[in-house]
Amino acid sequence: MDRSWAMRRMRARRNSAFTLVELLVVIAIIGVLVALLLPAVQAAREAARRSQCSNNLKQMALAMLNYEDTYKCLPPGRVGCDGDGSYQCSGYSSGAGTLGWSGFVSMLPFIEQAPLHNKIDYAPVPWGVTAGWDNAANMEIVMARPKFIICPSEIAKPLIDNQPSSGKKAAIGNYGLCGGHLGPPNGSPIKHNNTGVFVYRTCFRLADVTDGTSSQFLLGETKASDGYINGVANATAPNMWTVGSRFMTLRTTANPVNQKPGTGPQLDKTGNIPSNAAFGSLHPAGAQFAFVDGHVSMIMNQINFVTYQRLSMRADGEVVGEY
Repeated sequence: MDRSWAMRRMRARRNSAFTLVELLVVIAIIGVLVALLLPAVQAAREAARRSQCSNNLKQMALAMLNYEDTYKCLPPGRVGCDGDGSYQCSGYSSGAGTLGWSGFVSMLPFIEQAPLHNKIDYAPVPWGVTAGWDNAANMEIVMARPKFIICPSEIAKPLIDNQPSSGKKAAIGNYGLCGGHLGPPNGSPIKHNNTGVFVYRTCFRLADVTDGTSSQFLLGETKASDGYINGVANATAPNMWTVGSRFMTLRTTANPVNQKPGTGPQLDKTGNIPSNAAFGSLHPAGAQFAFVDGHVSMIMNQINFVTYQRLSMRADGEVVGEY
């Protein structure tokens, strides 16, 4: 074999290989491309999660409207009272009159969850009075997490302590019923005299929404529904979706959308976790709401606060246009 030919071939092989510098340049280029693409991938994933969340709100809004079509009023925010002796609860402040199931539970048969709803045992003393209702049948419901009640963007733990002394837990949800614009630190007005479409025991007809069903909040998103943000107690309130309560499923516009934890008017409830009962989400820029007419819209953090509150009032005489 020609020696010069062999040497030329060896040089060609050496010249065709990557040098360390070239390899590092390629790695750097790949890193830059990944850094550029990652935000786009994350944005696409968040858009998909937001779309699923919007679909959840839409499904629940339609279920509420089907309930209204059947019973001629929307479900009450809470089936009963909670021992309050005010005139709205005259004769309903004890026993079965204090049933604590939320409007989400009343909605179950209209969102293809009748088997779950049919398991409710109304015999025990209900939530909000004693622990007497926590039998096996009801705890199966309290610990259930139907897909429509969970936003895919949520990072909260799925179950929280219902009654720490008993060791029983309750499932969280990511949506709240719009009670109106009156919020903490008020007590009875939030329960019975609020300005939205969900209060304790009383139910409202679509005809009661005189400002227009297209400009009235029905449901909205909530965040940090286990009552914590990164392990620290927050002021947005935990949210056990089965519990009709003015600082859990019943949310208000007394605080702006996505009000920061620890700020704004608060009510010190639920295990000494201060609650501002605000709507909010982990989606960028705002939170999604379903309206009484069934449509879903993103409400931005920058929305005018007066406009935001008017969207939660069923009959204040001010029709909201652009928002």
